[in-house]
Amino acid sequence: MTRRFLIFSLAVGLLALGGLNAQAGSITLADWEAMGTVDYGGLAFTFETYANATGNAPAPHVSVTFVGAGTSEVGFILNGSFSAAVGQNNDSDLVYQVSNTSITDATLYGNPAGTGTGVASVTETIRAGAYPGGLAGPILGAPLFISNTSTSGPVSVTFPDTPVITVDKDINSVGGTAGVTLSQVGQSFSTTTAVPEPASMALLGIGLSGLFTLRRLFRRTSVA
Repeated sequence: MTRRFLIFSLAVGLLALGGLNAQAGSITLADWEAMGTVDYGGLAFTFETYANATGNAPAPHVSVTFVGAGTSEVGFILNGSFSAAVGQNNDSDLVYQVSNTSITDATLYGNPAGTGTGVASVTETIRAGAYPGGLAGPILGAPLFISNTSTSGPVSVTFPDTPVITVDKDINSVGGTAGVTLSQVGQSFSTTTAVPEPASMALLGIGLSGLFTLRRLFRRTSVA
């Protein structure tokens, strides 16, 4: 009976760990759109709209990796081909909502690079309020901006505690005379409380289950 309990406990813990790691891993923008809202690290990220007018970064080809659980800064990283060759353009626009806690700042960073007349840039406007009304709400601080001609970040903006914000992120690459590259755009927001990493919680559960089982084994051995 004890051996069966131990095997069951380990199986449940490993399944929980695998599921939580999958939840914390990468999805695509198309997955996020289908899911609607992703709860991660104390924040709720709600997909609203995405457009890739020109270029090769459609929603199924852009991955979203949520990061920062267990810390005071939680967000995600976009990985995709936002680059532009010589004489070409690549323009994308992502709108999403962040909620579920008081948010006080936002940080933007990326890896735009290029020479010549080409410009790879990300411009982000943050407004108070839920989508779609949030697109017309008051702007929270100055818009965030990174590019290969200025800075790749991180750049941040702070604002009063706001429970719901709408973020409009414009990712634009103009190839110019030598082409530009942009494959990663990172984003984080402050949270009022640090939420434990899901995988860490699963490991803690496995450890506690194992200790409980060992205690039962020792008690049985001493009785015998």
